[in-house]
Amino acid sequence: MRNSNFNSEFHEGLQDLGLGTMNMLVESGRFVGDLHFTAVPPTNVALLSGAMDMVTHWFRWNDDCDITDIKLRYPHAEYSQEMAVAQKRDPNRKTKLIEATMYDSDDQFKDEFTYYLISETDKHILYKRKLVGRGSLPWLTTRWSKSGSEVWGRGPILQAMPAIKTLNLTVQLILENAEMAIGGAYVYDDDGVFNPDNITIQPGTFIPRSPGSTLEALQSPARFDVGQLILEDMRRNVRKALFIDELDSRPNAKTPLSATEVSERLADVARDMGAVAGRMQKEFLHPLVERVVAIYSEQGLLDIPKIDGRNIKIVPVSPLLRAQDQQDVADFVRFQQTVAGTFGPEITPALYNQEKVIKYLASKFGVKEELLASKQEVQGNIEMAMQMMQQQQGGGGVPQ
Repeated sequence: MRNSNFNSEFHEGLQDLGLGTMNMLVESGRFVGDLHFTAVPPTNVALLSGAMDMVTHWFRWNDDCDITDIKLRYPHAEYSQEMAVAQKRDPNRKTKLIEATMYDSDDQFKDEFTYYLISETDKHILYKRKLVGRGSLPWLTTRWSKSGSEVWGRGPILQAMPAIKTLNLTVQLILENAEMAIGGAYVYDDDGVFNPDNITIQPGTFIPRSPGSTLEALQSPARFDVGQLILEDMRRNVRKALFIDELDSRPNAKTPLSATEVSERLADVARDMGAVAGRMQKEFLHPLVERVVAIYSEQGLLDIPKIDGRNIKIVPVSPLLRAQDQQDVADFVRFQQTVAGTFGPEITPALYNQEKVIKYLASKFGVKEELLASKQEVQGNIEMAMQMMQQQQGGGGVPQ
């Protein structure tokens, strides 16, 4: 994935996810082992939901494709007789293409889809293929959140849209007020000499007027300063909705955040992102890994083993999804501090099964158990350390 275009396409997909729904195609590249990702904007795809409220139908269209380019983009496409004649007569004729991927199974537990390449202009199916098996579906559709039976999701930008619109309107009013303050409004005596249509208010301008007539600036009855009162609050709401500056120091604070405050803020973010992380795991992470495994298995690069005739299960270990493990570690540390404050730090180590505590913390931090020393190795390391201390003290006894 590092050698593919995943980073650039995923960045574009995240922009769509900010609005609500990210659609991405995962396909094999030109050579064995290559992966190709395509972020499809919402304006070029239509979605339909199926069983269990999952997206099961994808329709992607292309309105600007020459009839000659169809063979170049889709080598397996087959022209009809009418299209072959039209291609020879007008090689640059525009053709509207539709790529339809639809769930095609009566059994909801089977992964079976049918892919169609259709020329809507010619009313002809150019290509049809069956997609069978886990990971055969090239589409990854991820929703930030959704309401009820909606197909399209709702992202944090939509949730922050009221504050964004308020900010835009407030800034517009402030700029209009600034324009009024710079240009100004004036009153004049209509004496037939002064013509405001021929006057430009700028430095070095001479304005003719008849004797006795006046030109005075019109003072605004009020100053528009209330915008400054709500701008910072609205901007803070937008940043919070978009999870920006979560770890910034307190306003006007002279000291950085403490470790405890950072931990609590991260815990708040984890709670706010809990539902989103679960949906990302279900709709993006697992299908992405399954799709890559299916491509590499088809190319002969991977041989996934089966246990008792069943496929192995994928377990996510990304930092975001391990937030619960970090919370468990924080709870253990607080418990240990409470015990040490109650019984004293000298008694605390005797209250734990140290071997099990080390294994527990290692599992929470994702450290492999094989890196930990066994009980015999720990005893040997302690004896070695004692011998080194005796040698440093000239063979004397070990201090108690």
